[in-house]
Amino acid sequence: MKMARVNFLGGRPGLLEEPDAESAFFHLVMAGMQCGWLPALKALQKLFSGMQADDFEGMVLDEEDAALAGWCLELVAARGGRKEMSRLARKLEGEGAMAAAADWYERALRASWTDADDAEAEFEQLATYQLLQRLGGLYLSGADGLPKDGAKAAENLRAAAEIAMEKGKFKLSMKLSAQADAVDV
Repeated sequence: MKMARVNFLGGRPGLLEEPDAESAFFHLVMAGMQCGWLPALKALQKLFSGMQADDFEGMVLDEEDAALAGWCLELVAARGGRKEMSRLARKLEGEGAMAAAADWYERALRASWTDADDAEAEFEQLATYQLLQRLGGLYLSGADGLPKDGAKAAENLRAAAEIAMEKGKFKLSMKLSAQADAVDV
């Protein structure tokens, strides 16, 4: 990753005067995909998704490289990043792969997480109660390879309601509780 930064930023007297984005991308790929280094994988995932990566502001990938976004997101999620697990679950849900989405939501909910992380994640719809709500909704609808499971739906919706209540989301908590009570188990 260090070589990727050096190549992207340029300025190594005698060696590299001008930035070299192509070499920077090569070294970033090597650090992330070949070596599995999590910070490089996260930077690649951001770049592949069209977002800016902190150390590589202004780097733009062509469409062929951008096609690797989903694959890189899976690599990062598999390394244990809860936000990435949640993003992958949402991506899979959007693609109609409900069983895989439910699996990644469950993995995300089991991953280590602090209250501070949860507060920060709320903006991206990745807070614990939001993940439980989405997971409950998946089990409630039971579509595309995911069997309908009223008991799991109610369990997740009730857990989401409890956490929402603790967070001061009273209307949402009541809505989730009512939704859980209406589930046929």
